[in-house]
Amino acid sequence: MTRPVIEKNIPFAVTLGNHDHEQGVTRATIAEIVTSYPYNLNSLSAIAPDRVMDNVIPIYSSNQNLREAALVYCFDSGAYSTIEDVEGYGWITTDQIAWYKKQSIHYTFKNNLQPLPALAYFHIPLPEYRIAFDNEKNSRYGVRKEAECSPELNSGLFLAMREMRDVMATFVGHDHVNDYIVNHHDIALAYGCFSGWSTTYTAESNGARVVLLRENKREFDTWLRLLDGTIHHSVTYPADFTGKER
Repeated sequence: MTRPVIEKNIPFAVTLGNHDHEQGVTRATIAEIVTSYPYNLNSLSAIAPDRVMDNVIPIYSSNQNLREAALVYCFDSGAYSTIEDVEGYGWITTDQIAWYKKQSIHYTFKNNLQPLPALAYFHIPLPEYRIAFDNEKNSRYGVRKEAECSPELNSGLFLAMREMRDVMATFVGHDHVNDYIVNHHDIALAYGCFSGWSTTYTAESNGARVVLLRENKREFDTWLRLLDGTIHHSVTYPADFTGKER
């Protein structure tokens, strides 16, 4: 997976899914392997028990003054519920949310009290994904072909991001055949695109979601690029999220 980007000298980061530790290695071991690779931007961290590589990665200004211009947050959303009698998938923990708010405040103060444009990546979708897509007033692009497999409990990450005012969009995986992006209270909630091969259930065509940040603006372009080279659902945030769906 990492060989092509390493050979092209491209910096990269990784967030883990709920199945990664089920292949004979622990999440901690995976983190050690990933962070040992050239051009990897993750760092080993232990924000919460059994979570790894919760990182904030600055993107610097193009004018070479080492000023942070944007942020990428990486969260380990875990695997399954850790509370007895609560079924389903894991969630971003309160420790992780407290860490995120601390990082956001730090960079906001450094930027003259203005929140930096930020993106957040994790695996398991927030409960707000379902709420946002069900609201017909929201602008939606892409498809929903299965119910969102969010955790049964809402730990409050979306509220924290809305309060901090830095995160423009979140990007998740988990659900194989959902690839939509939808606005929810000025934050875009997006899926990637099924990128694997044959699994339990597989999308019609695999590909990847591309995100292009615009420097010095709270804007980004995003689209799905499929394996055959076609481009689907090209949109600009926030311009394409101010009206009805298309």
